Amino acid sequence: MFSRIPRIFAVALNGYFLVKGKEKIIFCQSREEEERVFLFGDRRSLIKDMKQNGEAVFFANNKIKVKKITFGDSIGSCITEDGDIYIWGSYEDKNKKEIIYVDPMKVSFSEGANDMQFSQNDVFIISNNGELKIVRNYKDSLKKKEFIIEHFYKCKSGFFFQNEKIVKLSVNKFHLAFVTNKGNVYCSGNNFYGQCAKEPSFKNNINVNYNFEFSKNMNTAFGMMNNGENVQRLIHYNGEDTAGEYADREQVTDRYSITVSEEDLPISISGRSSHDGVITPQLSSNRVNIPGKSKLKDGSDHFKESNFSNREGKQEEEKQWNGLIGRDETYLCDQDNYVHMNKVLFEEKTQIVDVSCGLNHTLCVDDKNNIYSFGDDSKIQLGLGESRTNKNSLAGTRWKDQLKLGYSTITKNLANYSFYDRHIQSSPQKILKKINDNEIIDEIYKINAGSNFTMIHSNDKFGKQLFCFGDNMYFQCGRHLGKHQHTLSTVKLPNNKIKDFSCGDKHCLLNLNDKLYGWGYNNKYQISPFKNKGIINYPVYIFSEKHYPDNAHIKYVNAKYNNSAVVITHNKVS
Repeated sequence: MFSRIPRIFAVALNGYFLVKGKEKIIFCQSREEEERVFLFGDRRSLIKDMKQNGEAVFFANNKIKVKKITFGDSIGSCITEDGDIYIWGSYEDKNKKEIIYVDPMKVSFSEGANDMQFSQNDVFIISNNGELKIVRNYKDSLKKKEFIIEHFYKCKSGFFFQNEKIVKLSVNKFHLAFVTNKGNVYCSGNNFYGQCAKEPSFKNNINVNYNFEFSKNMNTAFGMMNNGENVQRLIHYNGEDTAGEYADREQVTDRYSITVSEEDLPISISGRSSHDGVITPQLSSNRVNIPGKSKLKDGSDHFKESNFSNREGKQEEEKQWNGLIGRDETYLCDQDNYVHMNKVLFEEKTQIVDVSCGLNHTLCVDDKNNIYSFGDDSKIQLGLGESRTNKNSLAGTRWKDQLKLGYSTITKNLANYSFYDRHIQSSPQKILKKINDNEIIDEIYKINAGSNFTMIHSNDKFGKQLFCFGDNMYFQCGRHLGKHQHTLSTVKLPNNKIKDFSCGDKHCLLNLNDKLYGWGYNNKYQISPFKNKGIINYPVYIFSEKHYPDNAHIKYVNAKYNNSAVVITHNKVS
């Protein structure tokens, strides 16, 4: 009997290896995984040779495995899985009056890149050792095909293995923020709206980013009183109706400027509304000198010189301006609005794990799933509730209206601004996680700030959801209820199997169970080249089998400014 046991054991073992062998044979059929890259949006930021469906064959032809792809102003970049950097883009040849496209070129960086993002003028790179590097004035670098990587910021060294390193980075047009391995957050750049968590110089002044009607009336009154004479404070207002079907709903301001006369020396501060960002002149030099008491032109004009002379006619360079994120007239006229580097302080001790920068606001999430926001709140993008004046409030946001609409609970806002206040927060505020019947529950999986709106991946009582609040002019909140701004609400999705999402300026992409969806503004085909040019007012499936591979796995999704990148993998039968 005992002699049979080894035989039975041997037969069983043999059978086991036979089955496993068959499994291996079935698994290793003549198939190989193929990676394909698709780029959409502003043509100037894309690779020149691309297919109609947006596929960039450069990556497949050169067997490049993509880790990250991002975009700037007429520029794009890729970080490979090996840590290599490729950059491409375009620039205008003023002599030939044509757009010159620069093919992808490999940038030498021995330290290896972990992340890479673009501001309006510069490139920011996190090295593998956790330091922040910069390539200044990337438009000139693109023309010269030479990218000089410089040191921008290195965290202070600690004892032994306790060195602080940068682990997360977020960059928008005019400011950036990063998180370190010790849970600290640092901001740099424009602080005009308090988005770098410091009180801006104009915080208690008139509400330049919100009350345009009030500004217009003041402008008219001052004009009548002064009859063209020198004015202590003059506000110019230029309004422009929105195009298409929204023109009859709401007037959207396009730009503003303030001129403050101080000892007969005008200082102009100019910018677009939060709709399109601040006007930035193109500077050919990396050096930006602080202006003296020379007269500056009206805020609607760009500066014609990149170097400004002081009273004695000498040109001086201040080191703190070397890392300038967004070079526009706001910074040059009032350096208090520029923050070189600021460690964000919180009321309570906390460990921040992620950060995201919108155009003029910043979001943070800590290890206890608290979300903090600061900066511009004129589009209620900070998630503090319906904080605007009654004249501009949404219907159904006052407590009586909430009861009439059938809400089971009444919401108390976390911030209230008067008509004359600037709608900004210069210190981190915890967002409102429950508004009426919408509530964020438990874990925060991801946060992402668009231009003037905020998206959060979390849970409600029904499961995983995408929550959104802020500007909805282009339906970037994924809801087509006709409201231009939204307090906390969920994106209407066919199911809740959310894998990843990403927000551009005014559009969003979503990986929903390996199906790609998009919504928002498609004016440059940043959502899909096969959808109508204009507004997509609810999430639509954009990877149809007619134009894209069937049964593909979505490896990577990123929406940035007016562009999008999607990387897929699928089995290719050889």
